[in-house]
Amino acid sequence: MPVQDKVRTCAYRDVISENSELFHDKVILDVGSGTSILSMFAAAAGARLVIGVDQSDIIYQAMDIVRYSTNV
Repeated sequence: MPVQDKVRTCAYRDVISENSELFHDKVILDVGSGTSILSMFAAAAGARLVIGVDQSDIIYQAMDIVRYSTNV
């Protein structure tokens, strides 16, 4: 399932990556994480631990995405 809002997602990515010192070695809680794309951006920015929480079944797809991306 592709992310439909490319402009907003890229803006979040840019802000997180350009301010990685705010994420470095921090614990991040992503509430309503959906596909967990923001969680992955936080992890790439150096977060020590990222916890993604979502009530919908999409969390299972997000878990697969994260598993695949960390094993590549």
